[in-house]
Amino acid sequence: MIVFDMDNTILEGRFIDRCADLFGFKDQLMELRQKEKDPIILTKRIGRLLKGRSMDELLEVAESIPMVQDIREIVDAYKQEEFIVGIISNSYLLITNYVKQQLKADFSMAHKLEYVEGRATGEVQLPSYFFASADPLCAHGYCKTHAMQAACKKYNVAPENCIAVGDSMDDFCMMQSAGKGFAFRPTDLLREQAVEQIEDRSFRRLLTELH
Repeated sequence: MIVFDMDNTILEGRFIDRCADLFGFKDQLMELRQKEKDPIILTKRIGRLLKGRSMDELLEVAESIPMVQDIREIVDAYKQEEFIVGIISNSYLLITNYVKQQLKADFSMAHKLEYVEGRATGEVQLPSYFFASADPLCAHGYCKTHAMQAACKKYNVAPENCIAVGDSMDDFCMMQSAGKGFAFRPTDLLREQAVEQIEDRSFRRLLTELH
């Protein structure tokens, strides 16, 4: 199995940042990130900034963000080798499912922004797979690692046979818990950690794992 983060990994940018630019809440988003350190509360408060936006508007934002040029080639290569390919993201399921469909990936896991009559209510559900269950791989109560572990159980893949790819410290635990982790154009903090790093704007380095 290979799992990818979405923002700043598959996508050349962050979905919520593009929304902030287009919908005019950049300052509010920056203030939330500076003040709110609890990731669960931060996720819920950011969701409120999207209240009233239609599903079509949000999908148009996703469509406007280019993907890393060779991601489709890499996904195709891994699927040809019978890998399960997935997306695990702190973004929203509407968006990760859109990206999943574009790539013909097998699954996506993300938060659930609620909608009524096609418009976001501002409420966000955090799916249970982000939370620790029996025999967790990490000590965090809330973590992408738990989502990866849930996917491994669903598809009957051992975590040591999983590759995790991400760009930030939000992905670090997942990378450590997988058999192999790759930091894609990592942030400064992640760059300091002992993980494999990809500095180019290309996933071609991942092809070496297939040989």
